[in-house]
Amino acid sequence: MEREVFTLREVEELFKSFVIASVVTDIEDAKADAVWEKYKPGADAGVPHYVVLDTEGNVLRRCGATLPATEKADQFVAFLKGEPVGVQPVEASEPTKAALTQGTDAWPEGLYGPPTEPVKKGFDFEAKFSADKIKPGGEVTLELHFKLKSNDKGEPYHLHHPQTPSKYSVPLVLELKGHEGLVAAGEWEYPAWTEHYDEILDDNNYYMLGEVVVVHRFKVPEDAKPGVLRAFGLASGQYCDDMGCTQFNRDNPDMLDRKFGWVASIEVSPEGVASATTAATASVSQGEELIAGSPAERGFIWLLLAAFGAGIITLLTPCVLPVLPLTIGFFVSQHDKGKSSLLTAFIYCTCIVATFTAFGLITSVALGATGAQNIATNGYVNTVLGIMFLVFALSFLGLFELRVPTFMTQWFTKKQMSAQKEGHGYAKAFFSGAAFSLISFSCTGPIAGTFLAQAATGSVWVPTAAMLAFSTGMALPIFIMGQFPSLMKKMPKSGGWMNAMKVVFGFVEVGLAIMYFSAAEQAFRGIVAAEWISRYVVIAVWASAAVATSLYLFGFFRMPHDHEETRQIGVIRGILAVMFLSFGLYMIPGLFGAKYGNVLEGILPPPPREGGILLSVGGGEKSYDHHDLPWHKDFDEGLAEAKAKNKPVFIDFTGFN
Repeated sequence: MEREVFTLREVEELFKSFVIASVVTDIEDAKADAVWEKYKPGADAGVPHYVVLDTEGNVLRRCGATLPATEKADQFVAFLKGEPVGVQPVEASEPTKAALTQGTDAWPEGLYGPPTEPVKKGFDFEAKFSADKIKPGGEVTLELHFKLKSNDKGEPYHLHHPQTPSKYSVPLVLELKGHEGLVAAGEWEYPAWTEHYDEILDDNNYYMLGEVVVVHRFKVPEDAKPGVLRAFGLASGQYCDDMGCTQFNRDNPDMLDRKFGWVASIEVSPEGVASATTAATASVSQGEELIAGSPAERGFIWLLLAAFGAGIITLLTPCVLPVLPLTIGFFVSQHDKGKSSLLTAFIYCTCIVATFTAFGLITSVALGATGAQNIATNGYVNTVLGIMFLVFALSFLGLFELRVPTFMTQWFTKKQMSAQKEGHGYAKAFFSGAAFSLISFSCTGPIAGTFLAQAATGSVWVPTAAMLAFSTGMALPIFIMGQFPSLMKKMPKSGGWMNAMKVVFGFVEVGLAIMYFSAAEQAFRGIVAAEWISRYVVIAVWASAAVATSLYLFGFFRMPHDHEETRQIGVIRGILAVMFLSFGLYMIPGLFGAKYGNVLEGILPPPPREGGILLSVGGGEKSYDHHDLPWHKDFDEGLAEAKAKNKPVFIDFTGFN
C-alpha cells in the first residue's frame, strides 16, 4: 500500500488535509504497542490498518488494508474522502456453493462466509471428509486442503505453522465451531514444516508449502441414524511470499481480510465404510521442490561457495604465500624418508581444516542459536562487529599488523622446524599444520571472521559449515601440491601484488563495518531505518571505498606498506580496477533515491523517513517515495500538531514485515 498507493498524486493531495502519522507495531516499541492496543478494531486484528481521528483522539472512521493495492486504490481514496469504501460484506447466513454441493441446506448460522477474493488469490481451499459415506460406529477424518498458488512472478506462497517461533508471522489457526452428531477424537494434526530464516528481520519461521492438508479425526456413534452430518468452523492466518503477506485473521465479517468459514459433510449409512482415517503428511511434490530450491538454501550454498573461494584466495596473501615453499619442502622431506606423501598431506591439511572449523563451532556454541541471531538485532553485538571489521580494515591498510601472541607462534614454529629437520613421525605433520594455521592468522583471521559473522544466522551449524568451507579452500590446494611438488613452480612469486590484495580487503572491510554500525543505530534507537548512519551514508561509504580501491589498483596512490612503485599494471589488476570503479559509479544514484535489484536491496538498510537527496532526472516529474511524505513517527506529536492546525489525524498502523 505505502509504495503503490500513498505516492499517487490524488492521495498526496488528500494527505494535505490530514496530519499523517505512522505507527510501527512489530519493532517492540512499548509506546507504539500501546497506541495500537488503544485503536485496533479487535483482539485478533492485524496490520496494515488505517484510522482517522479527530483532534481529541476519537475515532472518526477506520479501514483495513484494501488489497491488492493496485486494484483497490479507489477504495483507499474513498476512505480518505469519508465516502463508503465499497467493500460488500458477505452475509453469514447466505448458503454457499461449497455448502450446497456437500448436501447441506444452509450455511451454519453465525458462521463467517467462505474465503474472500484476496484470500483466494493465495490458495484454493476445500473442506471434506476422507469418505463420502461412513457406517455407524466408524471413524473418519476431516481434511482441510490449502492448495497454495504462486504470485505474478511465479514465486510460491506459503503458510505459517502454528508452532512457528516467529514474532512477526501470523500462524494458520483452525477453530472447530460445530460437529453435528460426530465425536471429536484428538486435536488438529498439521503437516511437517520447513524451517526458514529471514536474514532481513533476523526471524525464524516454520513454512508450510505446496498443498497443505490439516486433518482432524471424528468417531461416529454406534447409534447414529442414517443421514447427513456436518462439521464446520473458522480458519485464520496469512499467506506470504518474499515481498509480504496477505492476512485473513480479523473478527469483523465485513472485512476482506477476515477469518473465513468452512463446512464439510458426510453421510451416515449402513452401506458406508467402517473406517476412513488419514494422517497429516508433508506437502506434495510441489512443496518438496520448493524446499530444495528455497531462498534460504540457495543463500547457504552461495555462502559456502564464497567461503571456499575466499580460502583459496587467502593462500595468496603475504602471510601465507611465503610459507608454502617451506610446507612443500616438508612434504618432500617426509617422502624421501619413506613416509606416505598422501597420508602426510592429509594429516597436515586436516589439522588446518580442524583448527578453523573448531573456531567456528566454538564461537557458535558460545553464542548459542539465539545469541547468533542477535547479530542482526542487538545493538551491542553490531557495535562490536563494526569495531572488529574496522580494526581488520586498518590492519589490512597498513596502520598496524595483527599478530598471534608471540609465545604461541614460537612454540609451534619450533615444532615445525623440528619436523622439517628430523622428518620422522606423522605426529610432526600435525604440529606443522597447527603452526601453519597460527602463522597465517594475521591474514586469514580477518577474512575468516568476516564469513563467520555473515554466517551467524541462528544455527550453530551454519557458521561451522562456513569455516569448514573456508578452511577446505585453504587446505585443498596444499594437499594437491603435497602430491605434486612440481606445482610449486607454477605458484605466483611474492611481491607488491600481495600488499595490493591486503589493501583491497581493507576497503571491503570498511564497507562491512559501516553496515554493522548502521544496524547498531537501528537497534539502539528502536527504529525501522537508521537516520544517522543511514542508507545514504552506507551507500556513500560503499561508493567511496569502491572508487578508492579502483584508483589504488590503477596506481594513483600507495599505502604505507607498499614498497614497490606501480609503473605498470597487469591485465587482472586492470580488470579488477574497472570492476570496482563500475560498482562505485553504480552505487552513486542510490544517494538520490534510486533502488537496486533484490540482492542489493536485501543487504542495504531501508531508507529513513527523512533524508537523502531527491533528484528530477530528464526534466520529468519528480518521483516520490512514501517515506518522503511528512510522517510523524511519534503519535503524541502528531496529535498535538492536529490540535494546533485543527486537522484530523490519519494513522497508518503498519509493520516492518
